[in-house]
Amino acid sequence: MGTKNNISFAVGSKYGPRSSNWIVSISGYDVYVTTAKCKKLWKVSLHKSGRWHLKSLKEYSPTLKGPLIKTHKNDIPKGNYAVGLHIIIPDSSLRPASNPERTSVPEHWIDRPVEGGLVEISVMRWNYGGIDEEWPGQSVGTQLKFPYILCKEKMEVIGIISRHLPKAHPESININSYVDNFTNNYKPIVLDSPERRGYFCGLNKVGSIVITEYAID
Repeated sequence: MGTKNNISFAVGSKYGPRSSNWIVSISGYDVYVTTAKCKKLWKVSLHKSGRWHLKSLKEYSPTLKGPLIKTHKNDIPKGNYAVGLHIIIPDSSLRPASNPERTSVPEHWIDRPVEGGLVEISVMRWNYGGIDEEWPGQSVGTQLKFPYILCKEKMEVIGIISRHLPKAHPESININSYVDNFTNNYKPIVLDSPERRGYFCGLNKVGSIVITEYAID
C-alpha cells in the first residue's frame, strides 16, 4: 500500500468557466486533499485516526503549529460511514482560465451546476458491508465519481461523491448569501493566482470540514 495515487478533478470545462484543479492523493490509508495552486500553502488530510485535519503548511505559515480545523464527529448516519470533508463549488465562483493551454488540467471534469446553484463534493471513506446502498448518499441523489479500493478483504473504499443543487435549494441560498457577504465585507487574499481563487473553511453542524471556493474579481 505504499504506492501513491492521485485523483484530480475540477468543475466546469477547460475552455469555459471552471473551478480550481483539486487533487486527492492516496497513500495507503492516508488521504490528502488540496488544489494544484495551493499545495504548498495548505492541505486537508485523513489518517488512521479517522479524523480529517486542515493544516497550514510550514513553508507558508511557519509560526502556525498543528491543525487549524479538525473534524470532531462522523457525519449522519453515524456508524455507517464518515464524511469528513465537503468541497462546495458555487456556480458564481467559476471563471474561464486566463490561459487554458497553460492552466493545470485535471484528469476528470465534473459538470457545471445550473446558474445560481452549486456542486457539493464529498471525499469519504466507507465500508461496503456497512451501508445499504452502493455508495453513501445514493438514495438522495449523490453520484459516485472516483472510487478507490483501500482494502479488498475489509471492503474499505475511499471515494469522491458529488451532487448538484439548484439555486432554490436551501444550501445554495445559504452558501450564495454567505459568499456575497464575505466578498463584499472583506478584502480577499489571492490564494490561487493567476486563477484568483479564495477559500473559506469551517465546520458544519455535524462536525465535518467544509471548504467553499469563491472567485476574486
